[in-house]
Amino acid sequence: MSQQLTDRRCPYCFAALPAKHELVACPVKSKGDGSECAMATPQSIAGEKGICEEHGVALVPHCWYESCRQALPPGWHEVTTTCLAMAGTRNSGKTVYVWMVANLLLTWGRLNGLTVSHYSTESRISFEQRFTRLDPSASLYGSTAPESPGGFRRQVQQEPIMLRIQEAGRSRDHVLVLRDVAGENVQDAAMDREHFRFLVQADGLILLVDPGDARAVRNALDGQVDLHSAGFNPAAVWGNVESLAGSVLGNGARRPPMAVTISKFDLVLAASQVAETPLSEALAGHGLRIHHDPSLDHRAYDLGDADLLDCELRTLCARYLDQPQLVERAQAFGEGRARFFAISSLGTPPVAQRVARHGTPSYRCLDPIKWFLMLAGLVPAA
Repeated sequence: MSQQLTDRRCPYCFAALPAKHELVACPVKSKGDGSECAMATPQSIAGEKGICEEHGVALVPHCWYESCRQALPPGWHEVTTTCLAMAGTRNSGKTVYVWMVANLLLTWGRLNGLTVSHYSTESRISFEQRFTRLDPSASLYGSTAPESPGGFRRQVQQEPIMLRIQEAGRSRDHVLVLRDVAGENVQDAAMDREHFRFLVQADGLILLVDPGDARAVRNALDGQVDLHSAGFNPAAVWGNVESLAGSVLGNGARRPPMAVTISKFDLVLAASQVAETPLSEALAGHGLRIHHDPSLDHRAYDLGDADLLDCELRTLCARYLDQPQLVERAQAFGEGRARFFAISSLGTPPVAQRVARHGTPSYRCLDPIKWFLMLAGLVPAA
């Protein structure tokens, strides 16, 4: 079974942070002349030299990786991490999914003897500024803003989501870090290698696939639901990520596990309710795992349920959702390295880009997250 490769990463660029491999620097950074304060290793600093001479403030740990150099959150050396990157075509629902996952994890933790909270007051405030609550009839979030090379510091709207997971008797807290990428960026085959390397340095990658582009879905729901076409094949997104990985990690290097995740699965289920259509016949069996959602019921990751769901979704993608290339890529990726998931953040299609009045009955949103936490050893397999 695949295991997470490192126990602590930078939450910005996802570079591995070995126990004694870090830099310290002034948190203010910029001098009056436009230059930056010098960085140093902790071992090279003695006595009062732990203070920035320019600003008179204490030096703090920073990421060692040259194109990042971000200040690490306070206490980062005391935690373990699972860092996940999210990719998908435009309108695949990444932003809503991030909001839903964060909120569901708080509930899941309470039900399963874990304390889940935002990493710090600062990370909670950052989250709340970016994500207003999706109450019934609230407008959906806008799409993630595209990033451009030039450093992470200017991308305030794309600060990582950091959730602290605490368990009684566990010596160190675990932090789940989530970063998403605009569809325009991952649809660009010429993604900047340094700026987007976090995609392939992650502990896992969630590739969101919008089923609204599938002919079987569009034909069944024509005139009933407003479907926004991405106009780009998610298999091509995977290809772009693979090209990036080859450039960053090398062609023979191990890739992060891939969660191929059919988003907005409520569209597929709604299409299956239209009589005498391909999807109504394909999903007629009520015993299919597609029709069940045990994700919040237990702390453990149910491998039996996951294996059956994976098989069902591979067949669905290849035969009914116009995505045989995704299945082929997953097969070539290696056994246990890619799994198929289905989620619905809202549980039902939005109406005029607003949440339905009966709320957000989400569907299987925690499945991909629990898989990666299982690989990290935080969630048991059942």
